[in-house]
Amino acid sequence: GLQILSTSGNPGADPVVRLRGVTTLNNNNPIAVIDGVITDVGAISLLNPNDIASMEVLKDASSTAIYGSRGANGVVLITTKNGNRNGPAKISVDVFTGFSNVAQGLDYMTPAQFAVGVNFVEGSEFYSPSEIEALRNGGGEDWEERLFQTSYFTNAQLSISGGNEKIDYFISGNYFDSDGTIVNQDYSRYTLRANLNANI
Repeated sequence: GLQILSTSGNPGADPVVRLRGVTTLNNNNPIAVIDGVITDVGAISLLNPNDIASMEVLKDASSTAIYGSRGANGVVLITTKNGNRNGPAKISVDVFTGFSNVAQGLDYMTPAQFAVGVNFVEGSEFYSPSEIEALRNGGGEDWEERLFQTSYFTNAQLSISGGNEKIDYFISGNYFDSDGTIVNQDYSRYTLRANLNANI
């Protein structure tokens, strides 16, 4: 019953999450519980996916029994990674880059083809032969080419984890940058997270 819908092509845009459908005229978003902290489900987009250890979904009676009326639209439980108390410090690096673009654009008429088509429909020479020839030699604008671009993106992650019998730690940093396939839709995200557990 979980639906995650993308309502925007903008990089980094929050998705619409529906767990029990549309149940009210007001807010239909489920709540998110990240490491025991109750927050809005939109906060998930601020998390680095590599930091997530597990996700669980609660709905119906299981969500309202624990979280009351706040869980009426469902609950998304997220547990993030912890350090390891039984081993040495571990460093992890993950970097990937790529690109995306519009797979197939629309096939438009050229200005000259449009002029010939108008003459055909009108049954007369609305455009003279010299005007059509001038359009063939130049003129017209590919507006898709002005609007879309090849989007290059980079995602880099660095994490350090470790600990001993008294303390464990997990520290991670993430850098994400995307140009967006539409001009002026750039998006950059920097995250730094520390998870520390200690027996004092």
